Amino acid sequence: MSKYIRILIELNNLIFLTFYNFLLIAGFGIFNLKVFAKHQSVFSSEENYDNVSSHLYPLYIIFLVGNLSILFNFFLPIFISRYIILLFLSYLFFKGFKTYIQKSKNIYFLSANIITPLIISVATYGAKFHYDAGAYHLNFQNWIHQYKIQIGLSNLNPYYSYGSLQEYINSNFLYLNVNILLFFTELIFFVSFLNFLYFNLAFSKKLFFKYSSLFTLIFLFLDNFGFMGGGNGSIQIQMPGKPDTSVGILMYLVTVFILQDLKTNSTSSSKFFNILLLGLFAYQLKSNSVFLVILIGFYIFKFKNKINIFNKSNLFLYFLFLFFTIKNFLISGCLLYPFYLSCVKSVSWINIQNIYDSIQITVNDFGTYEVGSNFIEWLKFFISFAYNKQIYSNLLLSVIVLLVLKIIFFEKVGRRNDLLYLHLTYLTISFIIFFLTVPAFRNAYGLIISISLLFTINEIKPKKYAEKFDNKILFMIFFLITALLLPRNFMYEEAINKKFMYTDLIIEQPEYENYFNNLVKPIENNKCWINEDCILLVSNKKYIYTKELKFNYVVNFSY
Repeated sequence: MSKYIRILIELNNLIFLTFYNFLLIAGFGIFNLKVFAKHQSVFSSEENYDNVSSHLYPLYIIFLVGNLSILFNFFLPIFISRYIILLFLSYLFFKGFKTYIQKSKNIYFLSANIITPLIISVATYGAKFHYDAGAYHLNFQNWIHQYKIQIGLSNLNPYYSYGSLQEYINSNFLYLNVNILLFFTELIFFVSFLNFLYFNLAFSKKLFFKYSSLFTLIFLFLDNFGFMGGGNGSIQIQMPGKPDTSVGILMYLVTVFILQDLKTNSTSSSKFFNILLLGLFAYQLKSNSVFLVILIGFYIFKFKNKINIFNKSNLFLYFLFLFFTIKNFLISGCLLYPFYLSCVKSVSWINIQNIYDSIQITVNDFGTYEVGSNFIEWLKFFISFAYNKQIYSNLLLSVIVLLVLKIIFFEKVGRRNDLLYLHLTYLTISFIIFFLTVPAFRNAYGLIISISLLFTINEIKPKKYAEKFDNKILFMIFFLITALLLPRNFMYEEAINKKFMYTDLIIEQPEYENYFNNLVKPIENNKCWINEDCILLVSNKKYIYTKELKFNYVVNFSY
């Protein structure tokens, strides 16, 4: 018997299934606390299954873990604070367990929270850390895991200036000898996102929620077909270590919630809190989500007489934003890296040249358009750069397919051209900024997938001859096919080869060479992996770095 139990424990799929449902149950627990109970019903309870919001509960818990880790890290290393956080999550788990059991009596709810995680967990097979994970993500996580916040830490590696919330989330899972947990926190977003789409499609009575979810699933499905094998720029399972898909999902969710409220001309303090929380979450993961300010700003203006933007719940989020910004400043001297103008050149711990050079390297690596240069020549270069021709060709094909499907099978039942123009304006401004900054298509996941919403802002419903396709069984089949296509072929092959047994991520151990004062740098590339004595230099000017942990300060000397 113990042999079979051990085999079950050693399955990646079941480990991830347990991890996801633990977060989901803890999510129920947090909304059972009196202080958060008023936000539990973000939507009206007209749906007959469960509020859509519950499928996002795991994301709220991850958000909470990351921000608690930031706050604690001002005073404690994360290897200490993580036990406090685990204790709190365990309390939430027991608070939410009864509610979870009650909800699980609904077969759709129960099956979605078993089947979808099992499908997505296949991605853990054949996965390897993303290049940037070895270059700076893991080592930054190691620093905050071992020490409280280090002023001027970016002097050791300018890319520590990003300081994404992802680092503070994942740092809790370092040195547990289960590296795959660092990937689980990213895959959680896919499960919540897919379940959100499915329950909207199958059960929502709100036409925009229902058919925007359908068109989004079709867009995800089309990603698997087309020019050079497919790839239309929609969200995809990346190699572990990058937050791009997580940010894209959050941007999509914020956009959908805002458009729904604007369509119905209704809001509430809970709905606005939800939008603000998810928007802040996206920003803390990666600053390219700042585009959402356009939509959130319009939302505030539209409902200025209906919401109090300074109520206690929202002030809590502003408090988290403030400490996130202070953290950025202490680590790098910049309020928002890589926005160069946000850097305070007068502070003693900033290495402005190194930060400037790192920004230029990032910009130059992705074919950014420079204002005033020949647009046609740039366009030729950009299309030929990396996978751009494949991605944007398939994006165009997908848009055409969605348009044809809408014309053939659907009819309009309501016009909201004002919201259509708003969304078009948001996408246009965002894409212009995207092409002027770092136009790597992974930085536009949230924008690209939001293109699918253009087809459903003017409300639609199936034409009479197409109504027979509007049923839960077909929706479920299509959903499962789309979900099954998200893990790539090599992931399924690796899972079968490994017989679905436990497979972990490998943290490499590179060779280093001495640089100065017991500091080292990698011999072959710029990937330090996990080594607090390892540095990355990007400037032509030589810099000397020493660490004075006794004074909680990383001192920078230059000559």
